[in-house]
Amino acid sequence: MKPVSPAVVYGQLGVGALWLIMIVSSLIYALVWGIRKWRGKIPGGATLRVRVWPFLASVSIVLFVLLFMQGFADPFVRLGKPTAYSVGAMLLSIAFAIFAVLGARASVQERHQAMNRINYWHSTVASFAHCIVALYFLWFGIVGVMTWA
Repeated sequence: MKPVSPAVVYGQLGVGALWLIMIVSSLIYALVWGIRKWRGKIPGGATLRVRVWPFLASVSIVLFVLLFMQGFADPFVRLGKPTAYSVGAMLLSIAFAIFAVLGARASVQERHQAMNRINYWHSTVASFAHCIVALYFLWFGIVGVMTWA
């Protein structure tokens, strides 16, 4: 056992909790702005670009987890060779990282555009939380994981 700084432990727990909150809130929030967009209340452009990337990152990570859960029903068959489960998980992990970076990029680029600031900050926090977790996943080899290799 190696001693670890409490800041590292609680920092990782804090980032994980923030990330889970952002995933859930992005999915719920997408229902609201999706309906408002459908009804013509939300203009396209910067407002939509800032909102869509954290939503897509949240969807991709939820689907990634669901594929892994289904794959673990029979891990040697479903994840031990290239199947829809294993290849889908690999592609979704890559998509998550790409959507996280695109979300952070859109938040930085569109920061001076006229839009609801609460919506902007929610999407920005979600995008950067996704980026932090994507870097963590990249560090540990989860982004692009090939379970059959």
